[in-house]
Amino acid sequence: GQILKFKITRFIFLACLWHFLTLAAYYMVAPVRDAFLLHRFGAGGMPWVYMGTALATGVAVWIYNRFTHLSRKIFIGGTALFLASHFVVWWWIAQMGKMEGRTSFFFYIWTDVFAIMSVTLFWTYVDDVFAPRGARQYFGVFAATGSLGAMAGSWWTERWVHSLGLVPPILIAAFVYGANVIIFLVLEKWAEREGNSLSLRGRAVEDPARLKGILKMIFASRYLVYLTLLVCFERIVPDFSGYLFKAIASAAYPVREDLAAFAARYNFWQSFSAFVVGIFLTSYIVKRLGIGKSLLGDPLANLAGFAVLALVPVLPVVIFFNALEGVQRYTWFKSAKEITYTLADKEIVYKVKAFVEMFLYRFSRLLTGMLILLMTSKTFLGLGLKAVALLGIPLAIFWAWVAWRLGAEFDELESKGR
Repeated sequence: GQILKFKITRFIFLACLWHFLTLAAYYMVAPVRDAFLLHRFGAGGMPWVYMGTALATGVAVWIYNRFTHLSRKIFIGGTALFLASHFVVWWWIAQMGKMEGRTSFFFYIWTDVFAIMSVTLFWTYVDDVFAPRGARQYFGVFAATGSLGAMAGSWWTERWVHSLGLVPPILIAAFVYGANVIIFLVLEKWAEREGNSLSLRGRAVEDPARLKGILKMIFASRYLVYLTLLVCFERIVPDFSGYLFKAIASAAYPVREDLAAFAARYNFWQSFSAFVVGIFLTSYIVKRLGIGKSLLGDPLANLAGFAVLALVPVLPVVIFFNALEGVQRYTWFKSAKEITYTLADKEIVYKVKAFVEMFLYRFSRLLTGMLILLMTSKTFLGLGLKAVALLGIPLAIFWAWVAWRLGAEFDELESKGR
């Protein structure tokens, strides 16, 4: 028993390190990509980024699913190596001085795709190796180490961006994330050696069901309809808040390195707050408030932010409300949302969740980009930040209503013993 406990402990340690390095690499580069894009295009480039990210993620997911028939070692290890190598490619492009123009647009999109693919790889492996009971037991630990990784990456970039510039963090991120390939191979070797003692299932990720079948499943259940709408507006409404945040921040910090340092500093403190709340408060809040009220907090925080920013669109205000909603979204909102999936049949969850969380979630960003472009572009309405904030108000209200209805549906199904 003690030997097995030691083996599981070292396995968990390396898995936590994997998640830590993944988020650290992303948060090293995220402020850099913001600085390159916003310095060149300003907030006007964000709607195009939202739309481009949605399309690029759809293509990436399609390619991703074409290779899920491969062995787990080749599939996950090869994908991780592919992602790490592309950091080197982007570093070379930036080193050649070619990140100043339209290339920054594609770099921004790639980092978004990296974020979703790299995190998906980690959780795919965790879900595949551990039985459901084990996954639930260590979920909080993995999430906490991800927050620590985000803090570490943000801290590093803020500390060194003025002395090193914007380019070196991209290469350093390549080595940071590249270390995960070695970690994965070690974990895989241990998992294969332990076999059933670590609940190894040894299967590749399954292809999702056909689109028609998934939509039929969703529309056959009022519960799944509300859950799908919740996830879609989880992307749309915070993207409106994010647009306001980046627009106001880029105006306040016209120098690229200053903007990158600000973004890194903000990411550090938001990640720190999410880590503290996740460790000490999330379980209590979800248990105390219940699912519906836990889901309701984030939409209401966005609603309050839009209302105030429509009157006072200044940096301190947007920082406060963006942090308020972000901490909730990454802690008790996320936990409550994940709990809602537990009431659905497992067969449906495996088929529906990937479609909703990856495809519809990103497709919603496409709609967001189109709406903001329509509102702000001089080619169309040519309105300012206040108009974006005002449009966000009804969207946040609808999101809040969906959250409330989903909570009511959850309580009803839970009372029936589902």
